[in-house]
Amino acid sequence: MKTLRCLLGLLISTIAAAPSFSASAAVINTLTGGVQTGTIAMGSLTQSVTITSVNPLKAFVICRESASNGSQASDRVNCQLNSATTLTVTIGVADANVIVRWHVVEFLSGVSVQRGLVTTATFAAGVVTVNVTLPTAVNLTKAFPLMTATTATTSRTVDEEVTPTAELTTGTNLRLTRNQSGNPIAVAWQVVQIESASVQKGTLNMLQGSLTITAPLSPPVDVARTFLIFTANGGNNVNGVESRYRTTGVITNSTTLTFTRAVNGGGGNDVDISWFAVRMTDGTTVQRSSNTTASAATTTMNAAISAVVTNRSVPFISMRGAAGRTSNNDFDDTSWVAALTSTTNLQMTKSATASNASNATVAWEVVQFANAPNLIDGDGREVFP
Repeated sequence: MKTLRCLLGLLISTIAAAPSFSASAAVINTLTGGVQTGTIAMGSLTQSVTITSVNPLKAFVICRESASNGSQASDRVNCQLNSATTLTVTIGVADANVIVRWHVVEFLSGVSVQRGLVTTATFAAGVVTVNVTLPTAVNLTKAFPLMTATTATTSRTVDEEVTPTAELTTGTNLRLTRNQSGNPIAVAWQVVQIESASVQKGTLNMLQGSLTITAPLSPPVDVARTFLIFTANGGNNVNGVESRYRTTGVITNSTTLTFTRAVNGGGGNDVDISWFAVRMTDGTTVQRSSNTTASAATTTMNAAISAVVTNRSVPFISMRGAAGRTSNNDFDDTSWVAALTSTTNLQMTKSATASNASNATVAWEVVQFANAPNLIDGDGREVFP
């Protein structure tokens, strides 16, 4: 009997120590293709893209426009996941030379997404700040916002009106803020909560005379498992000059974020930044670097990366213009999109119809999400690849 009790005790302790699966890992849904991506030309105000069916509650969208020659504020686009099989892309003024690169990222577990649209009736002319009440409260240590914005104005001098910052001020409030408000805008927003993330967030004001600003990270992060999301809005005297508000953001090291623009200025030429450093605690990995155009005429840049699985990976990019360039005609030259063209190549492109008047720097991250849940060892610690 004593021997039986000993064997039973050993069996119980062995079962307790055996790894179990974590429900919190952000597991990409490769069963339906994982990350879906493509391009669409904006020859009409609204374009519908048919995608492989996803669960909208577990999927988010990343999209960027490659603007055409002209650099109008109306070249910007909104992307919305309107149903399980439809991605809707809208632009302020139809232009077939504006090419949009989109990514739809769907998860099996560990991720929840809320989304909505702030219309021009709400974000009207004269409105500086809009507060969006989230349908479901989020955990601020695990959540971050994504947003795009459009306007119908064709002006080249109002970029700061259509580039609001996005900030989570409480678990149920998303605040969208701009410094100049002469025209109405529409904002498509998403709030993503990742259970296996630890998110640090903050706001910064890059003063009018500065080209760079840093933010501390505390506690330090693992740079190989952390990615950066941010929005930047120029001051009320930027007047559409891209080199004064277009800002790159990078994780410099485990304790520092660095944001950089090309040109500073006088009063009203500051930049407001809202940032989120997303430290993943599952099998997610992150690579990063930056590329600068060899000449203003460069329309394609390729970055060699360590091999990734393309249907588990998505690029995040930010851009800045050229030093000494103070034209408000450079939106096309600083509007780049990125896609993985192979397992080891990230390709960045701008429109073939760009004016080629300004160099640009593109800071990039390639995030590869996990394809299996974490294991939990016997003492409760997560074990991941």
